[in-house]
Amino acid sequence: MLIGQVVEQLYSVDFYRPYIESCKRRIINGKITFEDYDMLDGPIKRDFDGIFALDVLEHIEKNSEDLFMKNILESLDVKGTLIIGMPSLESQVYASEASKIGHVNCKSGNELSEFCKKYFHNVYSFSMNDEVLHTGFYPMSHYLFTLNTNKK
Repeated sequence: MLIGQVVEQLYSVDFYRPYIESCKRRIINGKITFEDYDMLDGPIKRDFDGIFALDVLEHIEKNSEDLFMKNILESLDVKGTLIIGMPSLESQVYASEASKIGHVNCKSGNELSEFCKKYFHNVYSFSMNDEVLHTGFYPMSHYLFTLNTNKK
């Protein structure tokens, strides 16, 4: 895991237990902990310096996204940083039918930015095409990122 190489400790959660069990078997690194946990069940009782949720928000029903974010914020240190990454709404015309079934909450670049601004004072938006990260024209982007700091 790339992140595990550059942090003191990495605490990884996913609601899907078979995925977590697979990671525990395959990835042996004393700095990395894996736990099955659903962020919709409540915050993790820690103050994390940073949290990243890549390919998560698009799987959370719109009526639960505020609860998800509230639980993230309660798990994040006051000076912590949150990175969110998700496929863009515009990319879904190219997604497989199986992928579309699970992607219940994709957003446009502006929608993701506005959503994050409800919770953070500083929201920096990026997008990606063909493995190139940029701040360009969001409707042509396949993947979106926000770097969020200074929580409200």
